[in-house]
Amino acid sequence: MLNISKKTKIVATIGPVTNTLEKVRELIDAGMNVMRINFSHGTYETHKTIIDISKKLIEEHIYIPIMLDTAGPEIRCHFFEDGKVEIVKDSIVTINMKEVLGTATEFSVNYPKLVDDILVGDMIKIDDGKLRLDVIEVDREKRLIKVKAFNTHVISNRKGINIPGERMTLPALSERDKKDIKFGIENGIDMIAASFTRCAADVIQLKNYLAELGAPEIPIIAKIENKQGVDNIKEIL
Repeated sequence: MLNISKKTKIVATIGPVTNTLEKVRELIDAGMNVMRINFSHGTYETHKTIIDISKKLIEEHIYIPIMLDTAGPEIRCHFFEDGKVEIVKDSIVTINMKEVLGTATEFSVNYPKLVDDILVGDMIKIDDGKLRLDVIEVDREKRLIKVKAFNTHVISNRKGINIPGERMTLPALSERDKKDIKFGIENGIDMIAASFTRCAADVIQLKNYLAELGAPEIPIIAKIENKQGVDNIKEIL
């Protein structure tokens, strides 16, 4: 009989619905191999609850590693009136680099340098590509971007933004990421998933930071989530 080592893992995100010992046991019975904590959401208190569940399992000789998934160099919308708005096809929308309460005609983002990186003709995709906005004007002096909606879609607070073919100058590790990783190391996480990895330098920067924290042995999973990452896949590996 062949002895084939299983290399593919089932990673399950543990959130408000599953952050109890009972629910985690159910996930383990269903085949979960790794517990993922999404640091884009939640608080350190809720993250600590999940880590403590892992420690309780270890006491029972059940080892399920904890993956810290960083927020990474991501761009997100700020908040909207009533938590969500409908952007209508062909409408003209202003993206403000200064934080404003979003409406159907204007909203802001958490990356003020977007106006410096973007060009007329670029596409901006929001909510996993469900909304496409075409850039029609860039005013770097007023720090505004004007876009035309390609389709109609409802977007809500803090939805992710992607720029296909992006030239973004976002840092690989934000101050928030560093704080999150330090918290994770101090509390015994087992591996780090580096969101939106774009090039080898992103991985090297994370490895150097882990060394500074005295945890160079922590495995890094590079998440390839944009064109830059795909183009640089060989150097990242």
